[in-house]
Order: sequence, then structure tokens, then C-alpha cells
Amino acid sequence: MKIRLCLFVLLFSLHANAQVGGLHTFSFLNLPSSSFVNVLGPAADAAERTSISNAYRNPALLDNSLNNAIEVNHTFWFAGIQSGYVATARTIHKSVFAGGLQYINYGKFESNDAYGNGNGFFNCSEYNAHLSWSKEIAPRYHFGYRTGFAASYFEADNAYAWTNSLGVLYSDTSKRFKAGLTVSNFGFIGNYFGGKGRDPNESLPLDIRLSVSKRLEHMPFTFYAAAQHLEQFYIRYPEPVISTSIDGSDTLGAYTNKYILDNIARHLAVGGVFHFGKSFDLQVGYNHLRRKELKNNDRAGMTGFSMGFEVKTKFAWVAYSRSYFNPAMANNSLSFRIPMNWSKKAG
Repeated sequence: MKIRLCLFVLLFSLHANAQVGGLHTFSFLNLPSSSFVNVLGPAADAAERTSISNAYRNPALLDNSLNNAIEVNHTFWFAGIQSGYVATARTIHKSVFAGGLQYINYGKFESNDAYGNGNGFFNCSEYNAHLSWSKEIAPRYHFGYRTGFAASYFEADNAYAWTNSLGVLYSDTSKRFKAGLTVSNFGFIGNYFGGKGRDPNESLPLDIRLSVSKRLEHMPFTFYAAAQHLEQFYIRYPEPVISTSIDGSDTLGAYTNKYILDNIARHLAVGGVFHFGKSFDLQVGYNHLRRKELKNNDRAGMTGFSMGFEVKTKFAWVAYSRSYFNPAMANNSLSFRIPMNWSKKAG
């Protein structure tokens, strides 16, 4: 009964209208919360090794092993933009709770009047403070929920929103298989930019994902795959040259028929983790949507690919990743986890 109820809540949000590719506000909610997420993207929702920062994507990933741990992630973007995520977890009875803060700082900008005269500087930043909860609802099934308050500050324009995410995780330890279903970033915007009324282009970045991971039996490798943006089938933007009429009225029909396979592929992301013992991992990932939308027409390079590594000891966990957004630009992400009671374990 509990499983059916959780699945109903997840599927209930399918009626919502969603858009991808910068057609909504609070897009920073989809930024990677950890080095691991920076590599595997939506496939991290079924992470084999749990962490608090991975559970930001799928709250059902929270488990007892994260009790009393604290995690810090920082990502270096282009043009001095920086984002990060800080969180800690606590086990209470049979439930796991986590609290965290996600942030992004766009830097300092010069303010000018209508004549181009400078009149000072201002900063732009966004934040999301949240609380997550997870519990085993049946053998092999975990359910998770995340709720938070998001705020965007752009000079004199501010916006606020109540955000939510739901997740279900199926885990078969004997077969080393996991599957996750996640509905991320749905809720309500309480204050729109400029103080105006509701704008359809100011919507939360809803994303419904299905992800799986499988640890191979005779090889130290875990395969990851995910389908993203299941709430919207057509995520490939039509180009004006595809139009078959003078006024462009049947552009959408032409593009959907011609690019159906490419559109399906843009929903997919894959990756893998090579395990070298219990203390060192190498990770690789590929996101077809990112490659198609951000590559240079003349040279694609490594656009859409990402890679990273993790080092784990009983005292700390450190990870680094690099993700390519076009042939000339990539971000770098660093993650740390410190068990707050490590001294007791060491003794």
C-alpha cells in the first residue's frame, strides 16, 4: 500500500507544464550538488555509494551510513561564477534527515544609468535552504522527500519560491542493482521578478527522471544510465529553417517528424565508475542533451563528456570532477565529506 501511495504521488505531478533550456527561473536548482553528480548527471539518482550531496538529487538515497557526516562541495564555473552545496545528515529512529544549503554567486556587476554613467556595483546570487527526509517503506524500497525555500537576488529584483522533490529508490544488494524515480523541483513561486504577476516563463525547473545502476559481477565497474525530462517528450528546439511554410506555422510538425530519434537520445545520459578497491574510483559520464545544445557547430570537442575521481579513507572522502560544456569551457568541482564522529571510530 505504501509503495502504491508513493508512486501515485510521483506520477501525480506529470500533468504539470515544464520547459527546459533556460525557459524558467531558479535554474540553479539543477546545478550539480557534488563532484559525482557533476560527472554522472541524472544517472546519479541511483548512486551505488550514497552521500548527502547525491541525495540532494534523489532524497531516497539517504541512509543510516550518513549519520553525523558533513559534506561540502564547491564548483568553479566560467567568468568567475561559483556555486556550492553544504549539508549534514542525522538518523532519528528509523528515518534519516538532512539539512543543507545550495548557493551560486554570479559575481559583481557595474550599475549604469540610461546615459552609461556608472553609479556603483551590485552582486547577484541565489540560495536554496532545504530539509530532506528518507525512510525504508518496504524491503528494498526507500522513499524520500525534500522541501526548501529558494531565493534569487538580482540587484533590485528578487524572487522567492517553495521547492519540493520526491524520490523512490529500489535497491537489490544481492544483484548490486539500483533504480530510482525522481520528481525534482516542483512547488510555488511566491514572489516573481519585478513584483509582477504570474508569468508562464517564470516557472520552476521541473524534471522527472528514471535512473538505474548495475555493478558488474566479474568486473570492478558500475554502469549508470538515466532518462531525464520525462515530463516533456519534445526537448529539441525547432530551427526556423525547418519551417515548411512562409509564416512558419508548421515548423513544429516538420521538426518532430525529422528529428524524432535525436529527440529521444537527448533524454538519455550514461556513465560508469571504475572501482580500484574500496578507496579509489574513476568516473566518466556523457550527456547527449548537453552535447547537442552547447557544442560548437565547427568543432564539438569534449562537449557533453565529464570525468572525475574519488578517494575515500576512514577520516575523510575527497572527490574532483571536470565537466565540459563546449570545446573551450569546462567547470571544476571539489567535494569533501568528513564524518563528525571519526575520532571515535579511529579509537
